[in-house]
Amino acid sequence: MTRSDRRWPVVMGLGVTQIINWGSTFYLLAVLAQPIAKDTSWPLPWVAAGLSVGLLSAALVSLKLGSAIRKYGGRNVLAAGSIAMALGMAVMAWAPSLEIYLVAWVLLGFGMAAGLYDAAFAALGSIYGRGARSLVASLTLIAGFSSTITWPMSVVILHYSGWRGVCLAYVALHVLVALPLHLLMLPKHTSPHAPDTGGEAGTAPLLALSERPSFLIMASALTTISTIAAVLSVHVIAMMTRNGLALDTAVGLAALIGPSQVLARSIEVAAGHRYQPLWTLLAAATLILLGLAILLLVPSLVWLALVIYGAGAGIGSIARGTVPLSIFGAARYPSIMGRLAFVGLLAQAAAPPIAAMILIANPDLLAILLVALAALAVAFVVCLLNFKRDRDQLVPS
Repeated sequence: MTRSDRRWPVVMGLGVTQIINWGSTFYLLAVLAQPIAKDTSWPLPWVAAGLSVGLLSAALVSLKLGSAIRKYGGRNVLAAGSIAMALGMAVMAWAPSLEIYLVAWVLLGFGMAAGLYDAAFAALGSIYGRGARSLVASLTLIAGFSSTITWPMSVVILHYSGWRGVCLAYVALHVLVALPLHLLMLPKHTSPHAPDTGGEAGTAPLLALSERPSFLIMASALTTISTIAAVLSVHVIAMMTRNGLALDTAVGLAALIGPSQVLARSIEVAAGHRYQPLWTLLAAATLILLGLAILLLVPSLVWLALVIYGAGAGIGSIARGTVPLSIFGAARYPSIMGRLAFVGLLAQAAAPPIAAMILIANPDLLAILLVALAALAVAFVVCLLNFKRDRDQLVPS
């Protein structure tokens, strides 16, 4: 079977592992934070801070993501991510103290850097080159069901075995499912695709001087979008309840975000090959801005605001993987994704606590700042489109 023939089994396998990886890290505390605090008497804010510790740990490790994938291959890096997450969950299951619990999150952070979207995108790009675009879109479509699958599963295990039992269940999933899938489904280490770049990685600076403005603008756009997503993933329900909605109603409305993400990603998978990835990024930023503006200005249409926002966030995660590949090529793609991951993870770690302070002081101010950030993201993407247009005009036909 050729590499081309195997690409869809690879994506399906990675989709399963991404569901496990996101469920045992980013989405874990949505279910377990309160049970952990209640069972151990550890302060809830410190329990919730575990995710920020993990994200900071992941940010530091992500700086080496590109060189690790070039040296060892995406297969081995993703497998190492599964091992690190299994170790982290095992330590958390055993943790007799808050300090050990936070150490578990450090280990989980190592696994997040090597096992979540940025690493998976970089692995696909290093294997399939520019042909990875459709695979990235399909992967995010599958992984979009992570919370839908892992939250109910965690609740059931929590009911019968407690929060430590949930952690041990994830250890088993990482060791028995994710790790074998990474080792069996992904091709062995291959050299990054060379045709997409003018030089070999490591023999010249990662970015030419003329490329640095494009990278900075792209990184700013993608980081701004990920910052908004991080804030809303934590605070969207609280923002609605502080505006007078009942908790049950707010939870039900927030649940609209997931299906709208999946629907938008489905459209992108079906039609994305017809246009450049930058247009996907512009659509994502515009939809996020529109959704947040409706949320701020027309509270009675909160359901519409969340559907539109969810659609933008859904295709935004695709653009995060496809835009860098389109602009900078496959040979440098793992290193580019490592740099983007570092900035994005730092923002995701810092933004929710800062937003919490603003939310307590003035909920309307938080909504206004989010709209401003979304408008800034749109401006960044428009600038990036102009840079690309000007560069293309300078290239002889």
